[in-house]
Amino acid sequence: MMTQDFRKLCETGLVSGGVCPTLIAEAQETLGVVFPAAYREFLEEFGAVMAKGFQIYGIIERSKNDPPMWQQVVDECRKLREWQQVGTERRHFIPISDDGMGVYFFLDTDPSGNGEVHAVGPGVDQIISKNLDDFAIGYALGRLQF
Repeated sequence: MMTQDFRKLCETGLVSGGVCPTLIAEAQETLGVVFPAAYREFLEEFGAVMAKGFQIYGIIERSKNDPPMWQQVVDECRKLREWQQVGTERRHFIPISDDGMGVYFFLDTDPSGNGEVHAVGPGVDQIISKNLDDFAIGYALGRLQF
């Protein structure tokens, strides 16, 4: 469940608009994962967000993203897997953001886990947040360490 702090943070940013459960199910099937509950809730309510100098990739209806403003999680995941980006060998990782300098932030969708967020890139491969909410708030406040 999304925290009020995370919800408020999203509300202060630019959001693409929530999407229906059918689009979420299609994205999960395409990527071969099941999104953690908090990410599904985020997608249903906000779709994708750009706020306070960062973004969270999401699912955006194509007609609402022309010209493109938000990153599509399915497109980004496919692209990074095709490029064999470090981190994508773990098929349960999906990219949800990046730092613009080669480090990607991956949401761990492994059902046995807790939806941790990992920073993976040149010289970096570590858990940086215990869940999506803490990741977004930590990123917005400049508290992420990697």
